[in-house]
Amino acid sequence: MELRKLQMTGGASYTVSLPKDWVKEQGLKAGDVVAVMPRSDSSLTLMPHEKLPTGQSKGAEVTVTPQRDQDREQVLRTI
Repeated sequence: MELRKLQMTGGASYTVSLPKDWVKEQGLKAGDVVAVMPRSDSSLTLMPHEKLPTGQSKGAEVTVTPQRDQDREQVLRTI
């Protein structure tokens, strides 16, 4: 197991670097797409986009329900 620091990017996004050896083993390069799958145990699974199981959805739909005191701009900033 490796520990990686969470970094703020652009003030609204967080990034974590991937281990170089893993990236090479997967045959990935800068600009390739990696699927990030949240799990019920709060963990994340990463998988190269091309290696997703057949029939696996490659997109995601997100439903956002704003709080009563949130306006549209606050919701967009949260996303």
